[in-house]
Amino acid sequence: MKDQLFKNKPDLNLVTDIIKLFGLLNINDINLFTKQNLIDLNTMDKLYEYIPKLKEYYLPCKAKIYLSDLDEKKCITILRQLLKQYNYNILTKEKTIKSEKYNFYQIIQHSTKKIDTNINNIDRTVVLSFD
Repeated sequence: MKDQLFKNKPDLNLVTDIIKLFGLLNINDINLFTKQNLIDLNTMDKLYEYIPKLKEYYLPCKAKIYLSDLDEKKCITILRQLLKQYNYNILTKEKTIKSEKYNFYQIIQHSTKKIDTNINNIDRTVVLSFD
């Protein structure tokens, strides 16, 4: 078992095909999209065609939850889950335009940098200055 959602890691070609349904070119496309873009592109209806392929990767109990009764929110969730397998995520930015709130979404790569908490690598020299 791969993790809590998938039996196996989804194929990158499948993930790229699904990314294209969102109006993006590939996993490195930094363009923004909104739920309205998904409606205009008919993403939800097109994603239904990929459900049999996605079921091959999802655990059966998770497939029942995420791959049925699709709406724009579930489409974004599915994309987020697929991207997470390749160390990418979806960043959400909320913007207000003419007193209307819109959520903008963008694919970003996870930062692989971690804070080094090893006590041996910390410089113990501290300088305090008071003005």
